[in-house]
This record gives sequence, structure tokens and C-alpha cells, in this order.
Amino acid sequence: MAVPLLWSLAVSAAVAPWVPGTGVQPVLAPIPAGQPFTFVVLGDNRGEANGKLRAVFVEMLDAIRAESPVFILQTGDMISGYETEEGPLRRQWAAYVDGVKASGLLVFHSPGNHDIFDGTSARVYRELWGPTWYDFDYGDARFIALDTSTLSNRLGEAQEAWLASRLDSAAGKRVFVLFHSPLFPVDGHRGSSLDKYPADRDRLHALFVKYQDRIKGVYSGHEHVYNHQMRDGVSYYITGGAGAPLYAKPEAGGFNHCLIVRVTATGVMTELRKFGGKAAKPADLPAPKKPVAAAAR
Repeated sequence: MAVPLLWSLAVSAAVAPWVPGTGVQPVLAPIPAGQPFTFVVLGDNRGEANGKLRAVFVEMLDAIRAESPVFILQTGDMISGYETEEGPLRRQWAAYVDGVKASGLLVFHSPGNHDIFDGTSARVYRELWGPTWYDFDYGDARFIALDTSTLSNRLGEAQEAWLASRLDSAAGKRVFVLFHSPLFPVDGHRGSSLDKYPADRDRLHALFVKYQDRIKGVYSGHEHVYNHQMRDGVSYYITGGAGAPLYAKPEAGGFNHCLIVRVTATGVMTELRKFGGKAAKPADLPAPKKPVAAAAR
């Protein structure tokens, strides 16, 4: 991948140049409330076992730069993972880090099950990317990244309490939440997502419903599809199409894609961008499922 001409664009959004893979998150320069900005959401790019980046992911990064986003939200499964030895695991991460460096884009990560799957992988992940759950504000927006992998499809009491406090203190802000395993899977990971523990999942959903006045998008991956659901006023996206093998038919969301989210003073506009074929138009998008009442889950 050639060194991008737009490198200075990404750096200008940060207080200081960000070096991927050093355990430090990007630190963004503040902007006034209401100033428009764009960010991108993607997940499950998952490189080859030898670390090589998938061609569609490289294509995606090239296209994303042209949109001039401030940053990318990555919902997890950046690498193939599940290595029993640390050496091959680090080689996979090195290839991903090199790809992010070459792109010149700022990326905020949330770990997937291919990224954190045992004690060694958790240690290496934190060494490269820092905390597994955190938040940051940008303009009048708050971004909250959660970790659904360390406890295998659970947040745990400490993380859940922290999330509640960060949502409660976000009055007047527009909130976007990202994590790997979806609450309401639609394809190959039913029963191996947050739905594995229904009581915990329902409590998390109730928390999002409580703060639906401020939550503008909840993004997950894990399933290699695109899906959008409105449940009790909460907008849930599954966006797992950044390069990992696809197993659903295109009409069921099985296509490579990312989300381009434009935030303005008056609203939030989300565009589905397809890869490996013609770009999706609004009429082409899979229709969101009808709202599901809490009692019907």
C-alpha cells in the first residue's frame, strides 16, 4: 500500500501524531459543538493466518481516505488469532499495524474474539492498543468502546457500572457505542454472542433503552453481515463485512462493506458503502427490522 497523500489530514485531527501499535489511543484535537464531522465504522477485517491483509480491506482503507473521516471505529476481529504461541500471534498483529500505519487513518479499536481469546492474547492486545474499554468525547458527541471478549460475551459488573455512568453523564451529547458481539445476532452467531446470557443481554438492552434520547448508534460485528435493527428506540447495527469470509447471501447482508457516518448540527446520516461491487444506494439497503417490544424478546 502506498504512503497516502492524505496522511496530513488524519494527523491534523489529532493533538499529536498517532503511532499505531504502541498502546496509546489517538488523542483528538477539540472541535466546537455542532461542527460537522465524519467517521467510519467497520469490523471483522481478519487477516490471513500468516498475517497478510485481505485485499478487500486494503481497498476499503483506500476508499475511506477519500471520505476524509476524522477516525475509524473498529468493532473487532482485526486478526485471525487463535494461535497457541506468541510469535505467530505477534506476526499477525504486526501485519495489521503496518496496514493501519500505511493508511494514515486514526483508528479506535474494540477487541473481538479472534483478538482476545486467552491470557496471552489479552496481554498482547493491551500492549498494542491500550485499554479494552474506554470512551472519548469529540464535539458534542461521546464515543464508548466496550469489551465483550475478555469475559466471552459478557461485560461484567465493573464494565457495566462504568457504562451506566458514562451514559448518564452524557446529557446533551450524541452517543455512539461500539463492541464486538451483538445483542441480537441474526446469522451464524446466534447463541454465541451476547444472547448467550439472556439476562445480561436484556439488562444491557434496557440500559440502552433508558438512554435512547442520546444514543444514535450501537455498532457491533462478529457476524460477517450487514444488519440494522430498531429495537425499543435503539438503533443497532451489525457491521462485520471488512474482509473476513462471508457466509450469508448478499440479500441477507452477506457483502463486504463499511458504514460512513456524517454528523452535523442537525442530525446523523449513515451511509452503507459496499465493496466488491457497485456502491449501495439507499433503496438497495436491507430494510431495518420492525421494532421489537421488550416483552417479545
